[in-house]
Amino acid sequence: MDPMRLSDWSGESDPARIEGEGLGSNLPNLYAAALGTYKALTVLWHAKCEGIPLE
Repeated sequence: MDPMRLSDWSGESDPARIEGEGLGSNLPNLYAAALGTYKALTVLWHAKCEGIPLE
């Protein structure tokens, strides 16, 4: 496998510009999803430790 080059990630070699419409996830959306998951798991963990039933 060839090592990645800077030119692989810029300009015309960007797969979204060549093949797709750029409809994939972006960094702010991924961060928001990760933060939401973290919050939900924290609430579940705290409820379990305190013996609080969740429905």
